Amino acid sequence: MYLKVDTREDDRYLNFLRQAFPRIDVRSEVLKEGDYESEKALFERKTLPDLYGSVIGGNGKQGRLWKQMDRLATHEDKVVGVLVTGDMGETYDAMRSIDVPFDPEVVYSAVGHIMSAYKFPVFWITNEWSGLISMVKFMKHCDEGKFGIPMRRDPDILAARLLKVTTYQWAELKRRFGTLENIGNASEADLQKVYRVGPARAKFIKKCVKERL
Repeated sequence: MYLKVDTREDDRYLNFLRQAFPRIDVRSEVLKEGDYESEKALFERKTLPDLYGSVIGGNGKQGRLWKQMDRLATHEDKVVGVLVTGDMGETYDAMRSIDVPFDPEVVYSAVGHIMSAYKFPVFWITNEWSGLISMVKFMKHCDEGKFGIPMRRDPDILAARLLKVTTYQWAELKRRFGTLENIGNASEADLQKVYRVGPARAKFIKKCVKERL
């Protein structure tokens, strides 16, 4: 496994990860999106103040968070996640002590929106070092192909895995077409009306339903 650490990250994190995971090839590299990347996973790291600032913006400029999330969402070949570190109470007190506005509800709402709208796993861990370790362990599972493997045989999860779509996309396929037979008989153009299903994925879905079931 390799782990790319964006060059904008502090060298402390690079050195820590090299010591914590001596068997992983931890490299410093310029990343277009995200802060940490492996073969099959991509993570954005945010401290609580950074997350808050990236939502509300400043100096007359809009926050950058949702543009970041939109760009990350284009990586359909990787599991995308967000690592949030920091204690809410400590952060709130620290910001108040320097007269900087900080509304915890902004953070809670942002985390909820990331998980519900983008379907990204969010790790919110107080200690940043523990957070980094948990993140890399998760990325390792992704690289090993273990992400999304259900512990129980949930038919919806199994169907989503078979068609190589998210559970959100599978729910929309069921809502639009009702049955696997209807999905297989639908045109590729109709399948592409499902959120983030492109031409290649639509072709695969039809082939999967028609030839494998």
